[in-house]
Amino acid sequence: MRLFFTLCICIGFVFAAFSQSGNIKGKVRTSSGEAIPYANVWLENTQKGDVTDQNGSFEIKNIKTGSYKLIVTSVGYRKSLKQIEIAAGTLNVPDIVLTETTESLGEVVVNGKSKSPYLQTKPSSSLKLESKLIDVPQNIQVVSNELINDQLAFSLFDGIARNTSGVRRVMHQTNALMYMRGYSVEGLRNGMNISGYFGPLKDDMSFVDRIEFVKGPAGYMMGNTSLGGLYNVVTKKPTGINKNTLALTLGSFDTYRVEADFDGVLSKDGKLLYRLNLMGKLRGSHTDYGYDNGYVVAPSFKYMIDEDTEVTMEYIYQNNAIDNYANYIYSKIGFKEFPVNTSYSDPRKDPVVMNDHSILVNMKHAINNNWTFTTQANYLNYKQRGTQLGLRYNSLQDDGSATRSFGLLDNDNITLLGQAYLNGTATTGEVSHKIVGGLDMGAKQYYSDWSNLTPYGEETPYNIYDPEAGAANLTTDDFPQLDDNVSLRNRAGRYNQKNSFTALYFHDEIGFFDDKLRLSMAGRYTNTKRIENTGKITKNDVFTPRIGLSYSFVEDGSVYGVFDQTFEENYGLPLEDGTSLKPSKGSNIEFGIKKAWFNERLTTSIAGYQLTKNNLTTTAGVTPDQYSVQFGESQSKGLEIDINGEVLPNLNVVLNYAFTEARITKDTDPGNVGELLPGAAKHISNAWVTYRLPETTKLEGLGISLGYQLQKDRAAWPAGSGSLLPDDYFSLDGGVSYKLGAYNISLLVNNITDNYNYTGFYPGAWGYTHFGWRAAPPRNFKFRVAYSF
Repeated sequence: MRLFFTLCICIGFVFAAFSQSGNIKGKVRTSSGEAIPYANVWLENTQKGDVTDQNGSFEIKNIKTGSYKLIVTSVGYRKSLKQIEIAAGTLNVPDIVLTETTESLGEVVVNGKSKSPYLQTKPSSSLKLESKLIDVPQNIQVVSNELINDQLAFSLFDGIARNTSGVRRVMHQTNALMYMRGYSVEGLRNGMNISGYFGPLKDDMSFVDRIEFVKGPAGYMMGNTSLGGLYNVVTKKPTGINKNTLALTLGSFDTYRVEADFDGVLSKDGKLLYRLNLMGKLRGSHTDYGYDNGYVVAPSFKYMIDEDTEVTMEYIYQNNAIDNYANYIYSKIGFKEFPVNTSYSDPRKDPVVMNDHSILVNMKHAINNNWTFTTQANYLNYKQRGTQLGLRYNSLQDDGSATRSFGLLDNDNITLLGQAYLNGTATTGEVSHKIVGGLDMGAKQYYSDWSNLTPYGEETPYNIYDPEAGAANLTTDDFPQLDDNVSLRNRAGRYNQKNSFTALYFHDEIGFFDDKLRLSMAGRYTNTKRIENTGKITKNDVFTPRIGLSYSFVEDGSVYGVFDQTFEENYGLPLEDGTSLKPSKGSNIEFGIKKAWFNERLTTSIAGYQLTKNNLTTTAGVTPDQYSVQFGESQSKGLEIDINGEVLPNLNVVLNYAFTEARITKDTDPGNVGELLPGAAKHISNAWVTYRLPETTKLEGLGISLGYQLQKDRAAWPAGSGSLLPDDYFSLDGGVSYKLGAYNISLLVNNITDNYNYTGFYPGAWGYTHFGWRAAPPRNFKFRVAYSF
């Protein structure tokens, strides 16, 4: 670590004396002050250009000194031309204001070449980074809204993981879990860590604009996140452009889904903007008696107080009703003994109902052209109510006989989050600084009652080889009646926790040699507090540093190295002796190379890493007296390759591969050393390729897509189980689409080869005496018609 730090400093000073060219940065907005995203900005008669981000910001680097004409275009606005002088250093141009036009401009693009709809070159403002992704010393991949729509994704776990190297979706209970680099990762929304011990609901894609996958620790900017990384869901916000979309999707398993997206201006002065996203679904399942019904209401408003200050308010309500929370299949013989539709539930059972409310308020104030102050607060309230019907724990016998019982699924999750931060740019001589620093706070309460509603000795007989006879044994009197006379807080017992944190962080990206060399230095001080049901209070204080170095060896390519640390509180059941869980600390050493091609229409990245983490936590058993187990130390190392963008005209690709070796390296039980971590698959490869016929053909607008998902050498559940699953995960997916004017018609077939895909555990996991697995859907289709106006 000392050698790495010293090397970074020495290289920085060596290049600090050189300065041969200049940069330009600015912002494009409407006459009412609203940012214009995706505007094209370039210097006339050059290959230098950029596309504005969601905040309307652009930056063009490494420009030879001299006079230039700056051109800005955007669909629906008049072209802007501005004469500028480039000198050494960074020129901050005043905001460029575009006026609306009633004429149809068509798509005007930088240097006559359109940017790939799958490719995002800049992070969202919620990541708090001022640099382009290619200049950031970390592996960050973005899934665009266009890619989400092309893949007809309904939810975060509906194939989204395929678009980023090394991300593994592990199906556990209803919402599944996301793993990166061998470790489970937290989910963020608009830069705030909304993950709870249980809940909230995973984001429906109807209100999602993009998803950003950040590999490795990112605590310096995003909170106490996992060592493996995080994913940040960026929700749709008002744009000020009057555009509306209606969509209907039909599909396998009796799927009916409608969506609406309304975007526009409410006030005559253009200061009050709105967006409303609606979704309703009735959807069956590939499992017997299964269903997934629900709806979403997500309005948001943006008010431009003045040209420097804006306030955004967002409310998201998600309602979901499902049959069972964990449709596992069991066997004494092995995996895949029974078909994927197997279920131990009953069509007479009431649904498990989940209600999820989220309120976000964000205020952003531009102090000047260089500095912005942002503050935001988020309130989340998640409630789940229902019952689970399944086989009693370890009641399955060799002849298939077992007993069924009901369990309560009563959960409350309340979260309060707050952030205030300042970010901007400054210069000290020939050295540039991109700075962000601020305050990060949160409080999370969790209550849960997982009581067994069927008394021991009163279970109903069942046989996995004769389920119809088992259904006949279940009478109306066996269905439990839920009682709310005692509050959930009183009933929760050990599943009653309150956790809070307060943190200060600071990050400075120091640019030398006209930002060709960038030294990142950051640190975060975190204070955490945990109150358990016994009244015991546990506090922790920790400082986690970060240092990174990135060098642009060519204008559109960089190499980087980074050392980072993370701190995570472990929330859940205590250890077997009753003591509280110890927090986890981890470190990451990562090196990589990034390159953009064809005027940033295609990007490639390669990253190698080594992660080390202590106090890895899992649960022992599923009986009422279950407890947690912590392992001494684990290590994950691997290689990631990502390719994203347009390789040929109208041919867009997403290709990735990851090699991951994640194992337990230290433990009090020597038998666990060398065991695989549960979220690891040694080889993960994914592809998605779309070709759309050009305007010169008679079938203009016709698109063909094909992709696959492959996972080899997959670890079984849980940590320390010691075995690989016997089958690879493979899904071949493809479809056709047709864009005709305001219409977009799509047909997608998933799992074309009808593979039996699953994730599961061996006997011995959590004390089970049999195999268990969750089956992925068989071959299925989705047909979508969307109309924009």
